[in-house]
Amino acid sequence: MGSAVLALSLVPAAHPGAAAPVQATWIGIGPDGGEITALAIDPRTTTTLYAGTRGGGVFRTTDGGRTWRADNVGMRDAVVTVDRDWSVTALAIDPRTPATVYAAAEGHGLFKSTDGGSAWGTSGLESQVTALAIAPSATNILYAGTSRNGVYRSTDGGQTWRS
Repeated sequence: MGSAVLALSLVPAAHPGAAAPVQATWIGIGPDGGEITALAIDPRTTTTLYAGTRGGGVFRTTDGGRTWRADNVGMRDAVVTVDRDWSVTALAIDPRTPATVYAAAEGHGLFKSTDGGSAWGTSGLESQVTALAIAPSATNILYAGTSRNGVYRSTDGGQTWRS
């Protein structure tokens, strides 16, 4: 069964003679493609979101969650041939160039897209990545936290890495 991103909707409740308290309501907005394991929001276009899933790869919405599309070209081919039960463990979007997106695939290293997630290529880091961060002042500097080997650093946009 798939999981979904949830959106919080604040709805005033009607109470005669009193200020209307706010009642929180959560609604599912998708995607239906597996358990969601990572989320990233485009810093310039906040209606563009990426959801990493267990078993379904990366999904993208450009309309704030109304519709979702699986974006796994290149990544899925590299991962599924080895492991059918794979998971995206971390996502990061370049704050200066949001078309550059990074996705960590469990047990398969780090992937990079320069076209907003339409196509993916490997980045050269093959460790078990569990967290990603991009330096806001110099987006060619990336940090990747791993489950076994500590933190790696790249100063060339993910082409090479040092522990």
